[in-house]
Amino acid sequence: NPISWYESIFNYTNKKKKIWGKFDQINWHPLSDLNKFLESNDFNQFMDKINLYYPGYLTSLYSRYINLQTNIIKLENLEKELSNFLSSNNISIELNLTNEKKLNKSLEEPITWHDSILEETYKNEILIFKRYNYNIPYK
Repeated sequence: NPISWYESIFNYTNKKKKIWGKFDQINWHPLSDLNKFLESNDFNQFMDKINLYYPGYLTSLYSRYINLQTNIIKLENLEKELSNFLSSNNISIELNLTNEKKLNKSLEEPITWHDSILEETYKNEILIFKRYNYNIPYK
């Protein structure tokens, strides 16, 4: 879900003190664009800056790597969607991806969105919500 992606990346960068490389040809990372928004430990300030200076950031990020022919398998339904993809391509593999413990999960800091920022983020990321069949609580 795009909303939880923003929460996760914010928690990850703040708890790990991870700042992506500078946006140049030597020190580059796909998330380098976020550096300028990570000045504050306040999530709503972070999202307010993204919505103001880079509305639809995640939609733009996805569009760099995904086209209409790309097969999408969402983590929320990983085992089912991967199984469907494999079988539709005649690949026979027995899957057992059930794991009680979440792996590679960023440290959780409870996040409370300001309603106006959440609504604006939904509107800015509407293409992702529609394209990948996520619930759209704001119209």
